[in-house]
Amino acid sequence: MFAGGVDDVGVTDAVTIHNPFTDSWSADTLSVGRRYLGATSLGNAAFFAGGEVAFARSDVVDVYSVPEPSTLVLLGMGAGNLLGCAWRRRRSPRPLVLR
Repeated sequence: MFAGGVDDVGVTDAVTIHNPFTDSWSADTLSVGRRYLGATSLGNAAFFAGGEVAFARSDVVDVYSVPEPSTLVLLGMGAGNLLGCAWRRRRSPRPLVLR
């Protein structure tokens, strides 16, 4: 996890989180750019708290959720099922209705 800090322009609000299960990185932004903030994680959540904004202390806490691999698998299976149902519905013959 990397968040906040100082770059060439000034204080940054960039957040970069590594998911070790999928070996992928995700990028986001802090609600307020700041430096010297604390970071921790619990389960699939990353917490960034405190820090300094323009030489004043910050009491802001940002929480980010990183999906677990099983969540991504369930999401993929659900999307696949929905697409399969839609495809099957389009391919099935419609009943002839006589009036």
